Amino acid sequence: MLERQSRGRSMATVNKREWTNKDGSKSSSWRVQYKDDSGRWRRKDFERQAEAKKFADTIASKVQSGEHVSAGATFTVAEIARRYVDAIESGKDGKAKTEPHHVLTTRGQVENHIIPHIGGLTLAGLKKSRVQTFRDIHLKDETENTRKVVVKLLSAICRFAISKELMGVNPAAGEIPKKSKRGQKRVTIPSKEDINKLLTTAKSWMATPPMAQAVDFRLELTRDFH
Repeated sequence: MLERQSRGRSMATVNKREWTNKDGSKSSSWRVQYKDDSGRWRRKDFERQAEAKKFADTIASKVQSGEHVSAGATFTVAEIARRYVDAIESGKDGKAKTEPHHVLTTRGQVENHIIPHIGGLTLAGLKKSRVQTFRDIHLKDETENTRKVVVKLLSAICRFAISKELMGVNPAAGEIPKKSKRGQKRVTIPSKEDINKLLTTAKSWMATPPMAQAVDFRLELTRDFH
């Protein structure tokens, strides 16, 4: 069952939620959904309807007056990137601690590539177009592998920010550079005529001493094994 109560122009709604637990018991809560100053929908649950209504009115008023500032509008890329490195060093999300060498490498990539170029941006300001500029302009002089590793790291940092409810979407998703095919040599399979020419040349070359003796010796060994 879902009961929705709009809070006028506040863009905040109060919803009653009811569900059945695994043991068959019933539970319910009152959920407030609202748009923050960055335009992102947020939600918060309450046990009582009165508490939910009070929060909805309060948060709506703050958003309209400009008093409410979302975390994404205050946190910078540099801050969340360093938090990410600290998290993998200590073991984030219940996972084992990352190897010291990997932590050191990751920290170096953050400090040397990410922070100098986009560290001052807020998370709310890190749009997909900005990630593309970072990849194509700021990292253009780096090796292909470095560009791929750094953008992949930026994507992981954004996922970390999302898990902390500091971002809504990952602007670096799908922006990892694809491996370039330029400069790669194509393999050409020789024709029968080319192979015959090579064999003729090889026979002529091997027929000269002492190569001829070595060839005769190898042929003799071949006969013995057959």
